[in-house]
Amino acid sequence: KARKADDVFTVAACSACHSWLDQGPAPKADKEAAFMRAHADQVLAWRWISQDPAESEADRRAARAALERLEALP
Repeated sequence: KARKADDVFTVAACSACHSWLDQGPAPKADKEAAFMRAHADQVLAWRWISQDPAESEADRRAARAALERLEALP
């Protein structure tokens, strides 16, 4: 039975990358490494958004909440 991950434990991916991660033939270690690199990029993006005055207050709050959930505040 599948279980949906909390949004803070996901990364944005195109459909080809999503398929590769879910059903591709690559070794599990390669997929985990690719996911972790993408997730690190996502955390950096949330840090940027959380402090950027050009972003909406709602987006800054959402980014801060994600970082708090991950215990990844700067």
